[in-house]
Amino acid sequence: MGFIETLGIDIIENHADGVSIECLVRKEFFNFRGVVHGGLTASVADSAMGIAVSRHYGPDTPVTTVEMKINYLRPVAAGKLVARSRIVRDGKRICVGQVDVRDGDDNLVAIALTTFAVLKPAS
Repeated sequence: MGFIETLGIDIIENHADGVSIECLVRKEFFNFRGVVHGGLTASVADSAMGIAVSRHYGPDTPVTTVEMKINYLRPVAAGKLVARSRIVRDGKRICVGQVDVRDGDDNLVAIALTTFAVLKPAS
C-alpha cells in the first residue's frame, strides 16, 4: 500500500491476534517542537490494526476504520515507533482492537483503541 510504503512501515512479526510493525523516525516526521508528530503515531497505530484486521478477515472482505481513540503518553524524538496490534473482538460487522505503540527503547508512547467496519465483499 502506497501510504505505508511512504511512511516506511515494515511488518516485523505476525501474531495469532494481530501484528507488530515498525516505522523508523525521520526528521520529516517531527513537529515544530522537534518530536514525532502525533499524526504519524496515529497513522502507525491505524496501520497496525488495519493490517491485522485485513489479514484476519481475508483479502476478499473489505474493512475500514470507523473510529480510533488514541492516548499519547510520551514524546519520541529519535529511533523508531513499534506498534503491536491486538484484535479484542471480531464480529460480523464490527471489529475492535487495541494497539500499543512503543519507542525503540520499549517505552510505551501511545495506546489506541480502534473500531473497524467489516464491509460486504464486492460482487
